[in-house]
Amino acid sequence: MRGLQVEDYSAVQREGALATVFTVDSQLIADGTYFVAIAEGGKVAGCGGWSFRKTLYGGDHQVEKIAPERLNPVVDAAKIRAIFVHPDYARKGLGG
Repeated sequence: MRGLQVEDYSAVQREGALATVFTVDSQLIADGTYFVAIAEGGKVAGCGGWSFRKTLYGGDHQVEKIAPERLNPVVDAAKIRAIFVHPDYARKGLGG
């Protein structure tokens, strides 16, 4: 966020997003739906996951964390969550 979004958002907007939207969502880890992409040489290239929860967006500070309801797979699609790519690997398809 601090590196890749410099041309799109002000410093205040970036820091605001880091404090509210782009935060840790340990529910994804607990659910086993969060993954880390490791590049050759062992460097973390990116990470991300998906959720079967009804939360609008993730993060441990969300109220829904207390009792996150599950989506109904018959009518609800899973939600892509918390995709982060190291700047060295940006725009190479990793987030896709």
